[in-house]
Amino acid sequence: MSQRLKNQIRTSCTNMNPATIAALGQAVSSGTLGWFVDEFSWAMENKAITVAGWNDLTGRAFHDSDRPLVEKDAQDIWNAVAPNEPFPGIRWS
Repeated sequence: MSQRLKNQIRTSCTNMNPATIAALGQAVSSGTLGWFVDEFSWAMENKAITVAGWNDLTGRAFHDSDRPLVEKDAQDIWNAVAPNEPFPGIRWS
């Protein structure tokens, strides 16, 4: 996962705040963060997201058994940034 993707998730998705996630979606649709969808998709499809890493990026406190909750968070972000694209899902290692 690129450093800029990590930084953007930390900035926009801490505690999964709906307002900042909506602002992320607007920034992506305006082209300001045009790279975000491709990099986020790559991270999900290439096992770059872990529960511990997600907790670090978002301030969540999930356990390994909470993978479905991490997936729900990722889908909420995806729906904001790529509402017309199917959610790729997270591939877990």
